[in-house]
Amino acid sequence: MSTMKDIDDPSQHADEYNETGFRNKIKRYAKDIGAGLLRQAFRLYFASQSPNVPTWAKAAMYGALAYLVLPTDAVPDLLPMVGYTDDATVIAAALTTVAMHITPEVKDQADNKVDALLDGVDGWLKDSSSDDPTSPQSK
Repeated sequence: MSTMKDIDDPSQHADEYNETGFRNKIKRYAKDIGAGLLRQAFRLYFASQSPNVPTWAKAAMYGALAYLVLPTDAVPDLLPMVGYTDDATVIAAALTTVAMHITPEVKDQADNKVDALLDGVDGWLKDSSSDDPTSPQSK
């Protein structure tokens, strides 16, 4: 189980971040996580893709995203109303730390991605093992 120390220093989870885990968590829990937290998480995600972001900032971003993905949290995600509060705290702390790297373009990318995800029209979450062109995810 994670501790309050984990919330104070999310960069310790940076090596646990991976894009597949991030996609799977978003795919499975997007509506539970909510648009607000998704927008913040995608701001970190898209900013972390920039070659202009320094390594220390990417570590903070990946650490926060890993914390969102990890199955063990300080507050279990399955608890109604409070399950994602620790995740939101970690994401907010990371955003505050790396705010100078969250450009208007990154914000637009995140907003567009979340809108598309929640409308169910985004192919980003497509399972790469599914090659069925009639699948709703492939359209």
